[in-house]
Amino acid sequence: MEKFYIFKSLAIIIIAAKVFGLAARKLKAPQVAGEIVAGILVGPSVLGLVQYNDFLGQMAEIGVILLMFTAGLETRISELRKTGFKALLIACAGVFVPLILGTLLYFGFYGFADWGSEDFFKALFIGLILTATSVGITVEALKELGKLSDTVGTTIMSAAIIDDVIGIIVLTIVIGFRDPTQDVGHTLLMTGRSSLLQSCLGMASIGFSRSTTKNTATPEGSP
Repeated sequence: MEKFYIFKSLAIIIIAAKVFGLAARKLKAPQVAGEIVAGILVGPSVLGLVQYNDFLGQMAEIGVILLMFTAGLETRISELRKTGFKALLIACAGVFVPLILGTLLYFGFYGFADWGSEDFFKALFIGLILTATSVGITVEALKELGKLSDTVGTTIMSAAIIDDVIGIIVLTIVIGFRDPTQDVGHTLLMTGRSSLLQSCLGMASIGFSRSTTKNTATPEGSP
């Protein structure tokens, strides 16, 4: 019975995602937008045809991994290096502008609150919610538009990745102020180590790409 439910859920997901994805394409919108609408409709929020479970969660994680791996295959290192500073500026704006505006929006509805009060942190969390991005959706939309490997697409993807890292750091700081029992320093240290490791791996991949390109460009028999 459990296997039947799993296959039934997968069939519903695939059919609904395909139908709404094609409908979104007809409306000149990315297919991923139609797939999101399909998930809302067949999920527990509306029709309740599909319920979230561990199996679907694991399948979704595998799908995201494959999507990001494909994006990496189509990304050119040279374009990624050119857009580094611009992507950083865009990412900072993508975090702090929604954070400030979301906080002010809460204050506009419920009035200004004192620093450190419960309402003050509620306003901050509203702003933090608006800073969240989805790299997977961004990559899928850029692939459909054919912009993933050019300068614009590389800048957007780089900014989305940096945006997530900055958002995690800001969230850690806010939680630390909200709950003094949390070890903010340890969390920031772990985040910094992870970012440093990713940077080292990125630099190593760039060096490997350069050496491979140089060896390929060198004619046989030349010194």
